[in-house]
Amino acid sequence: MMDAAASSIDPARDRAAGVLRLPNPMRAMVWLTIFVPGHLFGWWVERGYAGAVLFVAVMVLMTKGSAWESRKPSRQASVILFLVQFLYVTSYIYSVAFNGIQTGSRDLFEVLRYLIVWGFVVYVIRHFDAKVRSSLEAAMTASLYYSLFVLATFKYRIPFLTSFFRGWLYAETKTTAGDFGGQMRLAAPFENPNYLGFASVMTMCYLLFFSKARLRTFHIAAALLVVFFCGSRTAWAGTGLLVAAALATYCYQSLVKLNIKYAVQLSLVFLVLMISGPWMLQRVMASNRVIRVVKAMEKGGIQEEANAAHRLTRARDALVYIRQSPVLGWGPSKYVTMTYTDNQYLLWLLRNGALGAGLIMLGFAVAGVRLVLAARGNLMHAVGAASFVCTLAVMLLAGQFLDNFRLLFLAVFFAAAIRETSR
Repeated sequence: MMDAAASSIDPARDRAAGVLRLPNPMRAMVWLTIFVPGHLFGWWVERGYAGAVLFVAVMVLMTKGSAWESRKPSRQASVILFLVQFLYVTSYIYSVAFNGIQTGSRDLFEVLRYLIVWGFVVYVIRHFDAKVRSSLEAAMTASLYYSLFVLATFKYRIPFLTSFFRGWLYAETKTTAGDFGGQMRLAAPFENPNYLGFASVMTMCYLLFFSKARLRTFHIAAALLVVFFCGSRTAWAGTGLLVAAALATYCYQSLVKLNIKYAVQLSLVFLVLMISGPWMLQRVMASNRVIRVVKAMEKGGIQEEANAAHRLTRARDALVYIRQSPVLGWGPSKYVTMTYTDNQYLLWLLRNGALGAGLIMLGFAVAGVRLVLAARGNLMHAVGAASFVCTLAVMLLAGQFLDNFRLLFLAVFFAAAIRETSR
């Protein structure tokens, strides 16, 4: 079996047999997932990119062999995602036929969501390698400095660049001034500051626990700035959890295990925190978004804060719809007057019902457990994998991040990079 699998991925034998083997374009896909302006033209750029990813994934799966050890995980992922896709289509048909839900052409693309996810996930399981991981690390660090550069073009008038970024490319995004204590709320290269925060937290996790880049300390400092300027309180909390876990692990490795490398890294992290920490803490505490939370807690609870109260109201409204169709959900239709919630788990229940949401959570749990188990024997990697899974799970309570194809693709890429680093 291993000999047969080895021959299927041997380029020389394929050329001798006259078999066409396409190159693996995943390295370019990593860069596009981060930088493609999905919000343009009414989000059709993102939909077009998601469709293109499915097409490329299927073509590579059909024409490029994979290592034998990837077959079982890809089969399991296929079973779960095909079942979820079947239930999703069933929910859509049921809601249109019996719940009187309105629909339109946009939903015909959305109903294929888990087919797209299937192609992408299986493609990543079978063909993610060290070269793709290197591309991901390069792309994610480049995106940090790109975000800060775009911020500079928003804050200062730079000929051509300000009109290009602020006047066109990111004009329809939520990169704004005045809402965040007089500062910018940075969103680029995404369309929403919370999306940038979600991606930056995953980047921070990889930099803290898995990266071996020479300039890793500077990249961590840049990531802290990006997380700060995006103004996402969810990202701030996620970053705090990651930094606390990293500091605890570094202290254990340097003090208990007497590891000089981690002692040096810990010193550099403390240096970054000492330099940037007081400035960041002062600016964060002066932010309108933090002040509103503090005042709400003084009044009796987080529910007194306007944004939190609005989210809680939408969550209660979503629960009303969930109770009306608890098993199958309401499908993907966006044309009906229906509340959307900033909670990924409630959104899965709303659209997929208990059956579909249960299968998605099962797949999420299996992937998370495998990610942590793959890092056994390396404390830093094991803590990093567990921190990635836990932080991701917590952040989904405050946003429907995985409803965005690009963020979903990035989460899978980062999970694969963690797995590849831990091998």
